[in-house]
Amino acid sequence: DAAKYRDELMILAPHSLLKCSSDATTLGIRVQVRSVYIESRSQPLKGKFFFAYRIRITNNSQRAVQLLRRHWIVTDANGRTENVWGVGVVGEQPVIFPKTGFEYSSACPLNTPNGRMVRWKVILR
Repeated sequence: DAAKYRDELMILAPHSLLKCSSDATTLGIRVQVRSVYIESRSQPLKGKFFFAYRIRITNNSQRAVQLLRRHWIVTDANGRTENVWGVGVVGEQPVIFPKTGFEYSSACPLNTPNGRMVRWKVILR
């Protein structure tokens, strides 16, 4: 299920279209996020706006880490906030060895034409 959705997003939002980005490193773990508005999946007249994003996690530390859980705080343009918690990402709890990375794609619907996904946290072991 998650793999099928991921593959579909790769077609809808290839790297070349991803416009907004963020890049942060904490304790040797680098997280890069890119996002794009997907017009073909959105229905603006009904207040439905669809965004795809791609995340790359690179382990620049000296030890392997495992992504156990994640937490997003999603805020739309009207200030409505939603906390999104989950186990792993796209059905996986990947182990990321030193000097390697893990990348995945997903999506977020909003009720406004723009918003923010902030305080992305991953629980690593």
